[in-house]
Amino acid sequence: MKYCISGLVCGLMVLAILGCAEQEEEAAFTAETVNASDLYTMFTQDMPYTDWSFWEDAGGLIKGQAPHGAFIKNYADDVVLTASGDAYPYGSLLVKENYMLDTTLAALTIMYKVKAYNPDDGDWFWAMYGVDGSVQAEGKVQGCITCHRARKDQDYVFLHDLK
Repeated sequence: MKYCISGLVCGLMVLAILGCAEQEEEAAFTAETVNASDLYTMFTQDMPYTDWSFWEDAGGLIKGQAPHGAFIKNYADDVVLTASGDAYPYGSLLVKENYMLDTTLAALTIMYKVKAYNPDDGDWFWAMYGVDGSVQAEGKVQGCITCHRARKDQDYVFLHDLK
């Protein structure tokens, strides 16, 4: 019995430690620290977005429209893919590859949800990158917000409805 209790206590301690590690990872960027350069490193090197999945209803190279390009490819992290309810959880990250008519990659655009970043517009941080990773736009990008407001009821996301 003594060993069972010790094992249970150890197991709970491990879960508590793992839970803290997950919380720290989710809080990697705050409203004060989020920036396009560090996000780019995170989703291209630390956890490459090209290893992520697509929504079943928006997978692979699909027809796009301005300002994103003739074709687009949308990647979603696991936080996004498992989301349900009225809004995506903080830490959600969407990466869109933007292609020209000849299917040449032209840019990357992202949406990253950060607690207390921009409550009036869903707390999304927006960024656009050149093919070389250079930051073209970041933050509360008015063009992104104005367009995506049309999907406010779907937490500003066009390609997929929340369940």
